[in-house]
Amino acid sequence: MNKFCVLIAILALAAACGGANEASQTAGPGDGSTAGAEKTESVRPSPLVAHYAEIQQALAADQLDQAKEAASGLAEITQGEIAELAAQAAQASQLSELRQTFITLSDKVIEQGGELGNYKVAFCPMANDNQGARWLQKEGAIRNPYYGSEMLECGYFPEAAE
Repeated sequence: MNKFCVLIAILALAAACGGANEASQTAGPGDGSTAGAEKTESVRPSPLVAHYAEIQQALAADQLDQAKEAASGLAEITQGEIAELAAQAAQASQLSELRQTFITLSDKVIEQGGELGNYKVAFCPMANDNQGARWLQKEGAIRNPYYGSEMLECGYFPEAAE
């Protein structure tokens, strides 16, 4: 992992920890506040997000065939631009080509919204020729679909850094 990604990750973690500390200091027991409380309910993501996540996971694992198969499945259950992008991704001959299409596909899926379940928007500042790129993934450790094993943990959850 390069130094820039490490710095971004440290800053995001520091911001997240600072926010959690603030919340725990301002919310007292029995005051009716939910600040700092963990969400215990698990909501299922929409079928769109569930299929999309299969592509993200395959790309993070550097698995071209699985990513293409997942993209084909997404193309079958969607319409319009998302279906077109998913079909284009399914035809990719290289991981780099599929990852490039995944940048636009991710933006469209995020813009469409819907039920995300325990999926969050993640961001890598180095992807897309250092312009940055977003994607959806399950909460937890970052699994970067744009770099895979090369820089698997490069990125952060922007809302945690606020």
